[in-house]
Amino acid sequence: MTTIVFRKIYDDIEIAYDTQTTQGNAGHQTTVEKVFVNNDTILAVSGSTAAKSAIKHADLPEYSHSDPEFFVVRELLPAIRKALAPLDLGDEAFEVIAVVDGEIFESYKATEANRNVNEVYATGSGWQLALGALAMGGNARDAVNVAGEYDIYTSGAVSTTARTLLGTLPTTGPLLVEAPFEAVAA
Repeated sequence: MTTIVFRKIYDDIEIAYDTQTTQGNAGHQTTVEKVFVNNDTILAVSGSTAAKSAIKHADLPEYSHSDPEFFVVRELLPAIRKALAPLDLGDEAFEVIAVVDGEIFESYKATEANRNVNEVYATGSGWQLALGALAMGGNARDAVNVAGEYDIYTSGAVSTTARTLLGTLPTTGPLLVEAPFEAVAA
């Protein structure tokens, strides 16, 4: 699995995720892009790497509404389900976090759009540990590092970004990769 954290702070979104992939009980250090941009939507996928790859390369609709929730429910999630249909994922679990027009949505298997009133989202096997670290005052990077200390399916260098919404996130290549488990001065 993995641990991915999104947190909205005023007009910025803080994002962090580990770089380990897991196959069975074996963890592998990778530079897998677990957070990426497709069209104008920031997306993250935990769980199925097949789902992540299909969503990353899918022909997803471009946001052109005044209501991000309407767009996510009526256009984005159906397009994601359509892109995943040929994969026949069966019971394979995955979760999607999407940022549309500065609003964050979380969806299990692309079936519904959930929003948290506290604007904090964590997914993957270390999600509970990450939320605990955030509740204790840590930032998104700290949260993923804490998850990596106690969750065998979360490990490796932590990729982080804290940017002003969509305009400054890279559209290709990995996000900034920092060394694992070390304090970073603010």
